[in-house]
Amino acid sequence: MSQIIFITFETTGWLPNYREIDGTLFGRITESSIFIDWFTFYETPQLNLLTVFFGVFFLVPGIISALKNVFSRNSSK
Repeated sequence: MSQIIFITFETTGWLPNYREIDGTLFGRITESSIFIDWFTFYETPQLNLLTVFFGVFFLVPGIISALKNVFSRNSSK
């Protein structure tokens, strides 16, 4: 759902009024070379940062849960 909202923001040009992130921790993260080279989904660095955050926030627990289910089935047999 967030990706649909982000795509709408990018295509319409309407973006929330974000605070400036220059000089902050988030600003340094979005300006780092690995972030610029690997995580450029959108033109807006704030949306890129949110996309990576949501990806980590939702994918990591999902992968851990899936691995627990796989290994718990093998140990019960």
